[in-house]
Amino acid sequence: MSLLLFLQHIETSMRDLGWDVEVSSSRQRTPDGEVDFHNVIATLDPDAPRRLVLACHYDSKKTPRGFLGATDSAVPCAQMINLAHTMRRDLGDDRERVRAEHAFMRYSVLEPSLL
Repeated sequence: MSLLLFLQHIETSMRDLGWDVEVSSSRQRTPDGEVDFHNVIATLDPDAPRRLVLACHYDSKKTPRGFLGATDSAVPCAQMINLAHTMRRDLGDDRERVRAEHAFMRYSVLEPSLL
């Protein structure tokens, strides 16, 4: 399976869960020559003053031949998608309520006079 299919799956999964997704790519010199590396960056509510950003890379080592970077690459991407699912399940789409509760908790401790 091509790495492009993995990237598409990660992007689609995160976007379907309401995250803004971008891919940051770079080409680096390695002992095996020039290699492209890709990081998936997912941001929840990118216009919020405080936001959650998660990232993973899905590339795999090229040597030894046939090596699959399950722990190095697949696990962080799977954790990112799982966290997004868990947050959707537990918090739903009500981000405004979550922000309001955070503000209430913060100000109730720091600024009792604001209550």
